[in-house]
Amino acid sequence: MNKDNSAPHGFSHGFFWSEDAKSDLLRMITEGYKLFDISVILSEKYKARITHSCVSSTMKRMGWAVRDFIEKTEVKTYKNLTIPMDDYMVSCDYHAPYYSEIWTNRLLLIAEKFKIRKHVLAGDLYDFNFMSKFPAEEKKSLDDEIKDSGQIYKILDYFDKTYLIQGNHERRIGNMTEGRVMSRHLFRAFGHEAFESKIYYSLYDRIQIEDKYMILHPKSYSQISTAVSKRMAEKFGMHVLNAHGHFCGLTYDRSGKYLCVDLGGCFDMNSIEYCTMRTTSHPFWNNGFGMIRGGKFYLFHKETDFDYWLGGTK
Repeated sequence: MNKDNSAPHGFSHGFFWSEDAKSDLLRMITEGYKLFDISVILSEKYKARITHSCVSSTMKRMGWAVRDFIEKTEVKTYKNLTIPMDDYMVSCDYHAPYYSEIWTNRLLLIAEKFKIRKHVLAGDLYDFNFMSKFPAEEKKSLDDEIKDSGQIYKILDYFDKTYLIQGNHERRIGNMTEGRVMSRHLFRAFGHEAFESKIYYSLYDRIQIEDKYMILHPKSYSQISTAVSKRMAEKFGMHVLNAHGHFCGLTYDRSGKYLCVDLGGCFDMNSIEYCTMRTTSHPFWNNGFGMIRGGKFYLFHKETDFDYWLGGTK
């Protein structure tokens, strides 16, 4: 007769610990789950009654001292937004009220042509010029910007869902007020219902479409078109659609696997003072936007034949 009252190897209070169950247990211990939470998760997964004492005794039997493990804390962790693959229009850098009617209307026409009702807007929807730290000959007031940006609401109204990520111009507000007032507060002040019902505003400067596309408005900048998007593609291991630089370009990274795209923007360069009144060696800005349809990306730019895309040819 076996006088040892402990459960046979692999069993604990009637539950057989398979290799998969042990692997799950080890993973959750490593990730800092509490014993009670482990018991609930494993009970649900394996359709068995697994108590926290059962988990504790199994850990001891496997040589893992319960007291030695660090549990999860309540400190906030960060994870950027990931959305499912679908058809999306992708645009950026409107700098309202300095947006381009031509390029905004072109985006709406392409969206209507291909029945696309979702939109990723990669930052700098508004210029927030009144908060700029740079000197200007003519600086708009907040009242002026609200009044002169009214038409931009049409692009927000058109789409059923717009994912707006934070660009450097959205960050202007928080930077100048030491975080007391943020851009999301001003969106409400601009007073349009789309911000309440149709727009998801992310505090991150990037968003992923599954593990295939990363759309971002990075802090990094280069005067060489696609230089930043190439580095980001190699860093994150996915296709990168890049805003912020105001250039348009499409190439591949050094591996030849990932698209590296500069999206351009829907701004009107002739309305922006520091582009037109001051001369630099920087490249001219390029207008543009993108479309993801059927998992494939298409870039629209100044050399695009919009008559072809918007005509009878499918």
